[in-house]
Amino acid sequence: MCMMNIDPVLLEAIKKSQPEGNDEGNLLVVVDDDTTRIQTEFLQKHLTQINPEIIFETGTNIACFSGFVKSFLPDINIITFGRDEFSADCVKVVEEFYGEKFIEFIHGNSVETMPLYVDAFQEHKDKNTAAWVDGGHTLNVAYSDLVHCHKYGVEHIFVDDINPKWPWQTIVPLYNFLVDYPYELVDISHDRRSIAYIRRSKTRVGLKTEEEKRLKNTD
Repeated sequence: MCMMNIDPVLLEAIKKSQPEGNDEGNLLVVVDDDTTRIQTEFLQKHLTQINPEIIFETGTNIACFSGFVKSFLPDINIITFGRDEFSADCVKVVEEFYGEKFIEFIHGNSVETMPLYVDAFQEHKDKNTAAWVDGGHTLNVAYSDLVHCHKYGVEHIFVDDINPKWPWQTIVPLYNFLVDYPYELVDISHDRRSIAYIRRSKTRVGLKTEEEKRLKNTD
């Protein structure tokens, strides 16, 4: 259960679709082998158990995540938010390999684009959904991405790059989100970057949701 599930033809196509000079870390290409192995095993283990119908992603980059997930979730649909225009071409490469349109790419800063789809995605609230949060690694962007996953009704969220050596990237926004919203930590991958898997809690409420309920009751 590792990145070897990725067809080498697809992996080579993804590599070729990467624009020259793009050196951002990702799941399959700009990453060391140990991190790839641990992260892909971790994601495949949990996502296979969850078996989501839809995955929301932030940080499309060269569409590594979509290409990998489709290899073991054949019926998956992915809605991905990315800031780079070149991601649209990378998405096409992955879809052409699988011979199927299963990725909706939304271009732009997720802080600006995700709020636009809260009402539109209400139809997905009753579906089994997950999210892969690997977009902007700053306090306001990562926190906003997580909040909008909550607003979309996502039950299972995977957050990349929570290594405490980089606290202001994602671990601080993740901690703030867990305080404010009704989610709980389920598991963490033990690799150089580290993924946190959090799940909507059946017992917790969260400070923000408590406040929302209180304001609603006083209207």
